[in-house]
This record gives sequence, C-alpha cells and structure tokens, in this order.
Amino acid sequence: MRREFFRRSPRSIKRLWYLIASVACAEILLLIVAIRAGDDWVAIAWQLCSLSIPPLVTAALVAIAISLVANRRLQSRETRSNSDDPEIPYEIAAARSVAKVIRSATRTKEGKAAVRLAARLTVAAQAAMRPPPSQEEARGPQRERFSDSR
Repeated sequence: MRREFFRRSPRSIKRLWYLIASVACAEILLLIVAIRAGDDWVAIAWQLCSLSIPPLVTAALVAIAISLVANRRLQSRETRSNSDDPEIPYEIAAARSVAKVIRSATRTKEGKAAVRLAARLTVAAQAAMRPPPSQEEARGPQRERFSDSR
C-alpha cells in the first residue's frame, strides 16, 4: 500500500517529496554541525530550523492530499476499466488485456529492442521458409555468346 501510494503519485508530487526529504536532511545535518561547533551556533541553527518547519509541514500536507486524490482517481479508472461486461466475450477481453500489456511493454527501451529483434527473426524465418531457388533462377538470364544472326 505504501509503495503504491508513492509510485502512483504524480511526478511533481514525487519531486516535492524529494525536496522535503532533502531539506529535512540538510536541517538535521546543520543541527549536528551546530551542536559540535558550540553553544552560540546551536541557537542560530535552531532558529533556522524552526523557520523552515511550517513550510515543510504545509508542503507535506499538500503532497499527501494531492497523492490521495490522484490515487482515488486512478483506482476509480481501474475499476471502471476492469469491470467485466457480460456482453464482451472472454476471448476479446483476454486479447484486450494482452494488447494492453504489450503496449505498455513496448514503451520501454528494452521493449522496443525486443520488438526490433522479433521483427528481424520474423524476416529471417520467412526467408528460411521460401523454397530454394533453382540453379537456372540463381544464375539469372544468360545471353548466348555466339549468335547466328550475323
């Protein structure tokens, strides 16, 4: 559930999550450095961190809300597309699902390479299935060297 929540989020929301995490890590690092540096720096670092907490919390709440809405929309689309109508025969539904899988697989770089390889293999198989040319066809049309029409 948690992984799907993050994976199904829009790209901009994923970037927002990465930004929130990087700012939080930078603040923790700043506090650690300030604690090691001395008492004067701890107060300054603490003030900087306390200034950035409200925007981080607001951004996290916005990201959570948008992700929830986007996930619900995707789930409702999936339930609509997965609803089995009694009018559609099983073979057609199976063919549609296979076509959907192939379409999504061919969008990747590896899928495109596999399609090119399959096309080459198909061409090679078709060439192998052709009957071998006879010797006369292989030589092509030959002219007579000497003609009687002089």
